[in-house]
Amino acid sequence: MKIMICDDAAKDADQAKKVILSMGGIREDEICICTPQALSLALEVRDLDCDIAILDIEYANQTFSGIDLGKELNQKLPMCQIIYLTWVLDFAPEVYETKHCYFVLKENMHRMLPRAIEKALQLYHDQEEHEVFELHEGGRTLYIRQNDIQYIEREDRRLIVHTKDRDYKCYESLTNLLSKLGRAFLRCHGGYVVNYNYIEVVMRDMVRLVEGQELPIGRTYRSSFHEQYMQAMEQHI
Repeated sequence: MKIMICDDAAKDADQAKKVILSMGGIREDEICICTPQALSLALEVRDLDCDIAILDIEYANQTFSGIDLGKELNQKLPMCQIIYLTWVLDFAPEVYETKHCYFVLKENMHRMLPRAIEKALQLYHDQEEHEVFELHEGGRTLYIRQNDIQYIEREDRRLIVHTKDRDYKCYESLTNLLSKLGRAFLRCHGGYVVNYNYIEVVMRDMVRLVEGQELPIGRTYRSSFHEQYMQAMEQHI
């Protein structure tokens, strides 16, 4: 889980971070604080990975607002859940021009922000579970629910996407395909990506799925895979 707090008031951003950490279940390294300028630049160059964005609305000495950044996030990171944070209600009507999940007044931050985070987490997980994955097979465009994908296997120059019902074949790099999938998908090997929700047993060098398939854990990916798997267990993806 990656949570970003964007506020030009460092004191308010730090307070929001403290409130989130006091909830438990979210680690400090999962929260980052950035300036409006930094977020605007990251959106411009499309260098951003964020699951929940907490945006202050009004920025001093800026030609854009948090609502403007929210509109860009809607377009470039559609799965990102947006929480608006402000001292005043003047902007309330404008926030409805964007897709967001909560509006928090800073004076009530201790009470309202935990509720907002809980709602954002639920919406994110629900959305991810039902997210549809676009796949091109033999000149056809197919749409597959991510939650139906058990694992993905590289075979020569093509990928085989194994689902509960059938297998699909496509020509795409495994790295590129993984970037389109949700956080339940873990890379365990240079040639394999596995859906956490179908894992039954994890050993040092092998993953066994609930239907009995066994996938290797590559030496290069061993450390990162085990770490991501433990995080997934803690967060109950």
